[in-house]
Amino acid sequence: MLKEALEMAKKENEELIGYKQQLAEIENARREKLINSLPEEKREKVAEFDTKALEELSEVYSGLNKSDEKPSVNITNAPAQRGKPALKKDWTTMTVDEKRSNWSSIMDSYKK
Repeated sequence: MLKEALEMAKKENEELIGYKQQLAEIENARREKLINSLPEEKREKVAEFDTKALEELSEVYSGLNKSDEKPSVNITNAPAQRGKPALKKDWTTMTVDEKRSNWSSIMDSYKK
């Protein structure tokens, strides 16, 4: 009976060793990813930090990088880009047919 319990314990121990190795590999990969997300000059200094501290430091640096970025401007919504092109000549000198074909542009010029 004691021999059977010892054999079961050894078998469980071997399984747990395998899981421990898998978890260690996952943890090391996670640490490497966090360390690589930091600036090069800081990587050597933080190599000894625990994973939780690396996560927090990585979040701080990613937040700093986001605030340094300038906001992008979508120029497709600029007023000059919308609708029909601006009038090429004064509407008062246009013929009746030109006024008809450019009527929406003439009206848009008064919306500005």
